[in-house]
Amino acid sequence: MQPTESADSLVEYGEGDHSIFNEDGSFIGAYTGAKEKGPYDKIIIIIIITIIIIITIIIIIITTTIIISFLITIIT
Repeated sequence: MQPTESADSLVEYGEGDHSIFNEDGSFIGAYTGAKEKGPYDKIIIIIIITIIIIITIIIIIITTTIIISFLITIIT
């Protein structure tokens, strides 16, 4: 046996599909570093947050307008 070969292989002794494991038995990619973010990731996040803030402000304005209209109707 060559030093680079494994003496006990999952394929030889195990049952089922073992293609998700690498040589040391860990999941493929489980110990890789974090994915680098692209140059536009921060811009997209800022745009999404801005849209959420704008929608929230619009909802507050509409709700306030409805409440004020209701109160004016009750008072008069």
